[in-house]
Amino acid sequence: MKKINRGEISKIFGELFFAVDPGYRGVAGEVPTQYANLRADERLEMLANLNNEEKEAEAIARMSALNVEIAATEGLDENYQIGASYFLKLKNIDFDRLWSDYLHPLLQEYINGMELIRHTVESIKHKPYGHKLLAQAKDEVKAVVAATPNYDMCNRQKIIDANKTNTIRHAYYREYRELQNLCLLILQHQKHQIGMGSKKVYGLLFDGAWLWEEYMNSIVDEIFYHPMNKATKGSQRLFDHNRGLIYPDFISRDSEARVIADAKYKPIDNIGNKDYLQVLAYMFRFDAKKGFYFYPEMGEEEDAVMWLNRGSTYEKNVEAREDICLIKHGFQIPTGIDVYSAFTEQMRCNEIKFLDGILISMK
Repeated sequence: MKKINRGEISKIFGELFFAVDPGYRGVAGEVPTQYANLRADERLEMLANLNNEEKEAEAIARMSALNVEIAATEGLDENYQIGASYFLKLKNIDFDRLWSDYLHPLLQEYINGMELIRHTVESIKHKPYGHKLLAQAKDEVKAVVAATPNYDMCNRQKIIDANKTNTIRHAYYREYRELQNLCLLILQHQKHQIGMGSKKVYGLLFDGAWLWEEYMNSIVDEIFYHPMNKATKGSQRLFDHNRGLIYPDFISRDSEARVIADAKYKPIDNIGNKDYLQVLAYMFRFDAKKGFYFYPEMGEEEDAVMWLNRGSTYEKNVEAREDICLIKHGFQIPTGIDVYSAFTEQMRCNEIKFLDGILISMK
């Protein structure tokens, strides 16, 4: 039967429409008519086909209907609509197979890929450097959040497993395969091995403030304790009953003349009020009269000593105290040196000079 879709099936078959049903075959399923009883043999097979033009028309109709649904689906939009090339496969396979083998995996790939990126973004947000890093790509982050309205933190492992099992296959999105791999590495807390296998490195992400703090510790560890926030070692408390968790960068080992120090990986002029309040709170907690900021400097600046005020502008009796101060103490970074060995030698000299300056100020 050709072009069967051109007519109404019930009118074409009439009473025979029921007789050809597999459940009504044979004598038991005879259909009485005004002329005779009709029945279809159990062995009867019926074949119907469409010509190429009709197949193409059906493909276009199905594609249009599916793309309407995609555009209206949360987490997807018109950018995820399916092209005609997929539906041309209907020349050789039926729609059920097209859906199960091609379309459904593709749409699931879209969704899982965006969900993976969203989980990675949320993971980075909880890092110390997270908000500053993501602020540099706020428009892209906003787009990812908008595309993943069903995000659920509890589904993270499920999304990881789905992306590990199903790597990106679609040709248009294949360039994002490296992004998929990087997201998986971040979410699984794995390291990206440089120069190993087929993996490529497009950049290195590190916490410069933390590295600076640890470098300062390598210089001053003989005179300061070093609570470690990342390793949750040496934690201190502001209040009784274990309340007010704090991690001062450095607490002097001399309990008689306690000193607090804070490593700041930023220029001297960027050390401001929030930094002052933090160190002053630590100083008050440990009965310290002096506090330091260790920062990198490019020149040869003198230490900036700031004496804490007493009094109030209301009583017009503000004056500098002589017993409590904050000191901005810079570590000089060598400049204008092209030879690495000369640079490291100058760094060693500057480390000695830096430590001597601290010891003099602590007296």
